[in-house]
Amino acid sequence: LKDYFLPPHYLKMDIEKVVPEIERTSHDQYGRATLQQLKELAQHSIGIPVEDVHEISISITIQSWILSIELLQQQMDQLMSQMIYLTQQMPYFKILTSLKGISDKTAAFFIAETRDLSQFDHYKKLEKFAGLNLKQSQSGQYVGRRRISHIGNHRLRWVLYKMTEETARYVPEVRMKFLRRQIKQRIYRKNVVASSTTLLKLIVAMVKKNKVYEPTKENIKAVEILEIKYDEIKSAKRRKKAS
Repeated sequence: LKDYFLPPHYLKMDIEKVVPEIERTSHDQYGRATLQQLKELAQHSIGIPVEDVHEISISITIQSWILSIELLQQQMDQLMSQMIYLTQQMPYFKILTSLKGISDKTAAFFIAETRDLSQFDHYKKLEKFAGLNLKQSQSGQYVGRRRISHIGNHRLRWVLYKMTEETARYVPEVRMKFLRRQIKQRIYRKNVVASSTTLLKLIVAMVKKNKVYEPTKENIKAVEILEIKYDEIKSAKRRKKAS
């Protein structure tokens, strides 16, 4: 954006030079194809006609805006570093990060939102605090479906989702819950949220025993069996779609 904000800029753009930068800033979501498309579109776009002086003014405004964003990002990075440093002094940090998939950042966020994990002697208390407990609407003979209440700490709910999403790839107990639900019905987000209960049970149990996570051979074997079954279901669906 700093260098390319008008159609003529895209017409003169050296795609090969810009590809590494756009891949880095977009985390590989965009690349050469995107730049090529922008360059082709610029050939047919009149854009906003501006004089040279006006273009310089726009460029200065954009650069000032980008510098403000970069400064804010630096401040956020410093704050995050300090938060991680402070939470590392707590016994819960080592317990949480022993679960593969939970980074220093998400562990720090989780501890910051829960404050003292020792006060949650049951996983359902954490579940309710995050607003992930189930509620059911009833009126007379009508009984509605059970739904997540969403009445709780929305920041903790977001952190827990990210933690579950990552641990569902590596931690056998969470992975098993996720795979069983995926085998039954492939609804990714819903199944990640449902698997958060297993993660909370695991965290509360480890905090009570003050022990880091260690997977058991039985759970690893159980996951391998489920992985084979899940791969078979995915392959069957791909063949059906292809036919």
